[in-house]
Amino acid sequence: MEINLDVKYYYIINSDLNMSKGKIAAQVSHVAMQLGKVYGVIGRAIVLKASETELWRYLSLTADPRIPPMYYIKDAGLTEVPPDSLTCIGFKETEYIKERTKSLKLV
Repeated sequence: MEINLDVKYYYIINSDLNMSKGKIAAQVSHVAMQLGKVYGVIGRAIVLKASETELWRYLSLTADPRIPPMYYIKDAGLTEVPPDSLTCIGFKETEYIKERTKSLKLV
């Protein structure tokens, strides 16, 4: 797998769950592995936060051709969050994504 720091991946964590920093890191890494397999490139990570409602709103946009493939993780519920909780979504940067996420806060 190649490293290319010009490639950026956006990860949006579910801020409603109040996950610890360690839990957030684990959830982001799960989605990062999916993205790495698809694109074959390790890039920069931009980690943002949004409510669960907003995460589902992003996932509902997958039919929009301006939206790159999205990947997400639902937690098994063995530690901090309830089972089947949507914890993180991730996608590769595009200009459209950059514009749509600019109001979100960094973690």
